[in-house]
Amino acid sequence: MSLPSFAVVGRVNAGKTATLATLLEVDDNDLLRVSNTPGETTRVQELPVVYQGETLVRFLDTPGFQQPVEAMRAIQSFSGSETPGPDQVRRFVAECGERFPDEVRLLEPIMNGAGVLYVVDPSNPLRDAFVAEMEILRWTGQPRLALLNPQGEVPPEQDAAWRERLGATFNLVRSFDAHSARYEERRRLLESLLQIDERHGAAIRRLLEKMDHEWTERREQAAEAIVDFLEKSLLLRVPAPH
Repeated sequence: MSLPSFAVVGRVNAGKTATLATLLEVDDNDLLRVSNTPGETTRVQELPVVYQGETLVRFLDTPGFQQPVEAMRAIQSFSGSETPGPDQVRRFVAECGERFPDEVRLLEPIMNGAGVLYVVDPSNPLRDAFVAEMEILRWTGQPRLALLNPQGEVPPEQDAAWRERLGATFNLVRSFDAHSARYEERRRLLESLLQIDERHGAAIRRLLEKMDHEWTERREQAAEAIVDFLEKSLLLRVPAPH
């Protein structure tokens, strides 16, 4: 059985790195930088989720879209009057690497079977470039999960606009604050992968089982450490001052 893979797509400062760090349970700074510009990815980076020596899921940190509107038009040119689909995206990947290197690097693993985790910051206005990104990802035909990761205040009407547009182009839309997410939020996010991609259900369920087991062990170890500390504290005798 092939390893479940999910390409994480998002712009700089949209919270992509924090989302990956949360999923991998590492500090943001522990993620390998592949560009001279902090936070900017220029090639696909494979980031496995490993439990007890077993790799269960692989996330792919991808370069962001640089020319989404132009890339969308290039893909549309391959389909004439028809709506583009996976065949046109594959042709774009095969033929347009010189003109659209970042878009091609981003789309290659998706067209090879990876699902999509699209991280967006809804505190930014919904511009044409974002709409173009969504359309291109929709045309890939791959399972798609959109994560709303606000980096600032989001007016209600702006939040509604993002959700409406994402809902029309993605299989599932979720809110996820990567900076404050705890175990339960992280688990729910991984559970969402089951809802968009049933092909790897067994592997993702195995990952969740291992997470639950490890979390239970952590809680038990923490409880034992607290009890040990309290016992030692109660037995501690401090000599009275003379």
